[in-house]
Amino acid sequence: YFQVDKEFKWKKLLSLIFKVVFYKIFISLILYFFIPFDISLKELLIELIPFNLESYWFIGSYILLYLLSPYLNIIINKLSSKELKRYVLILLLVFSLIPCLSLNLFFKNNGYTLYQFILMYSIGAYIKKENIVGKIKEIKFKRLKLIAVFLISLLINYSIFKIISWLKIENNNFLFNTLYEIVYKHKLDYNNILLVIQSISLFLLFSTFNIKNKAFSFLASSTLAVYIIHENPFMRKYIYGFFGFNSSYKYYSHPRIFLDIIILVILIFFTSILIDKTLDFIIKFIKEKRVNMKLKIEKKDLIIFLIPFTLFMFLLLVFYPGIITYDGNNQWSQLVTGNITNGHPFFSTFFMLGLSKIWNSPTIILMFQVFIFSYFWTHICKIIRKNNKNSFKKELIYTIIISFVPIISLYSITLWKDILYSYYLMFVIY
Repeated sequence: YFQVDKEFKWKKLLSLIFKVVFYKIFISLILYFFIPFDISLKELLIELIPFNLESYWFIGSYILLYLLSPYLNIIINKLSSKELKRYVLILLLVFSLIPCLSLNLFFKNNGYTLYQFILMYSIGAYIKKENIVGKIKEIKFKRLKLIAVFLISLLINYSIFKIISWLKIENNNFLFNTLYEIVYKHKLDYNNILLVIQSISLFLLFSTFNIKNKAFSFLASSTLAVYIIHENPFMRKYIYGFFGFNSSYKYYSHPRIFLDIIILVILIFFTSILIDKTLDFIIKFIKEKRVNMKLKIEKKDLIIFLIPFTLFMFLLLVFYPGIITYDGNNQWSQLVTGNITNGHPFFSTFFMLGLSKIWNSPTIILMFQVFIFSYFWTHICKIIRKNNKNSFKKELIYTIIISFVPIISLYSITLWKDILYSYYLMFVIY
């Protein structure tokens, strides 16, 4: 409806692909490293493949449809009104009626395919080209009639299934078994003609409303992101498991499920929009400020960094798996047992949990500490060098001295939350 008279834009397509891939990778990594969640490394690696859109069938078909849209527009815009009507009817016959009635034996399409997207795109284009929305607005009681079409289609679909189910039970023969199989398989398929009618009636119903609201527009621009975020296979499994939807069929008959569903919908919707708007803000900030994302490493910085890093890593090897304090041992035990308490700062334990997903050993925490100290010290030396270009020799001497100071070198390989705090404090204060 909207694209039939618009130009194809690579920027729009690439922006969508970037958002999908970013959320796929970001969500999968967060759940794998930071949430106590059962994800194997193999599952993670498969999900991190950028072009793996198996769990996002809608997005995959959407991208392909957008690529085809310029050529579909050429066909649609060259057809006369009568030819366009025939074109849409043929698509309905081929992509909807025949697959349903033939049990997908003649032509396979369950509605979750590019075929269905082409059909719905063509119907939307027909509505736009023939000004169906304008004609609908002139009909009396238009909204009641459209609601009636929707409900009647829904009732027919439901009634057919119930009637065939009853006939199958009463007459257990080949005819009714086959009819039941057809209806059962296709009652909720997106290419079901009754569902197509329902979607058209809903679209036309909302087209009769003239909604001009900045809040609606603000939220509407992120609705696709809501789908991308919560339809991530790991995220979906985590959310439904957290709310208990995967636990027992008895739960589905409990009255509380209605309240839980309402809460879940609200939480998913607004949390996803908040995430998407934050990402949009970051992207916009980078574009406006033209932040240079290229990493520039000077030779002097590398030398300064490698001195403490190499020495501390050697010490870590000597004291492997590292020096463990009482607090450090207690925190690590919480990660191993899964019994996490508030005896230590939450974010400290949570961060350790994420690192432990890379390597299930306290040594990974200490390796990170060594890296952080070396990086922060290098950054401090770089700032000093900006104010005094001839200070590199002094920096080199100071770096060697502090690297050999026992309390600094040994603390860098000690598992204790205070160590990282002191490093961050040094960096912030300086």
